[in-house]
Amino acid sequence: MDDKRTFLKVKIKSLAAEAAIIRKEERKNTKVNEFGYNELRQELKFHRIFVVRSEAYHTLLAYGFIRGRTFRQISPKGNPKHVNWDRVWKMIEKYGPKDKKRFEDWKEDIGENRKEVNSEVCKTSIVGSSPTSPSIWSKIKESLGA
Repeated sequence: MDDKRTFLKVKIKSLAAEAAIIRKEERKNTKVNEFGYNELRQELKFHRIFVVRSEAYHTLLAYGFIRGRTFRQISPKGNPKHVNWDRVWKMIEKYGPKDKKRFEDWKEDIGENRKEVNSEVCKTSIVGSSPTSPSIWSKIKESLGA
């Protein structure tokens, strides 16, 4: 098979389906403890946001690169500082043309006009206003490398 982009396409769709399934389970799981907290629901939300969404985003970047799209065409509001470029490159190596120079040029062409993302705004928009347990915060910090 010459064109392995189909594998990435399937991966993107399956990650979207996984996120939808997890979201549905979050909504179903409404039982709270005596403190008004639902740890399972928070764990599901954490997995959906920080694992599934992250993998889907990096897969989408690899797929877009292979299809000849610019970073801004794929992610108009995305911040390249939050991208694990090694992860994207590994997918490109596996499913697309192994052109490291083109990939490096693509990363550099992201542009100097990009908006800096306020890390506090980013954190609150990800976590939301719902109560979050200390165990979730430690996982968030660990995943962000803090």
